[in-house]
Amino acid sequence: MSRSRYHIPDEPKPSGLAHLAVDPMWPLFAQMLAGSWLGLPWFLLNSLALGSPTRNREILWMLFCVFGTLGLYFAYMHVVDQELLGVTARRIAVLSFVVLKLIVGYVLYLKQSRVFEIWTYYGGQARNGVIVLMVGAFIGRAFVLDAAANYFVLMIILA
Repeated sequence: MSRSRYHIPDEPKPSGLAHLAVDPMWPLFAQMLAGSWLGLPWFLLNSLALGSPTRNREILWMLFCVFGTLGLYFAYMHVVDQELLGVTARRIAVLSFVVLKLIVGYVLYLKQSRVFEIWTYYGGQARNGVIVLMVGAFIGRAFVLDAAANYFVLMIILA
């Protein structure tokens, strides 16, 4: 007869990267202020560090952000080529890229915050992410977007 073991559904299983874990608000701020080039990889690193039980769903959301942005880009370009929207409507349509990225960032924040709270309750020590955020938002963003300036679709994904 096998023993049933008590299992908390959101129980984190910290990895060797646990010393790099931060509060999920820092990757969310990075997604908002620096862009997806910093926010999504930071969410992934944080998920691995915390040992998030929802890691696979988080990765799917990250992939949805990238491929959803691509889909929106192609839809936007099709609408522009067909001249279906005026100038003002096109400017408003560009906001769909920002909205998608903010929604994905917030969903990832919500998924990781539950695990993070349990992890810190049981003694996990989180790092402060303000330095990475500031460097990424003020210095890194300019370098990344300048490097991608010749490739509009890449710039849309990374921004």
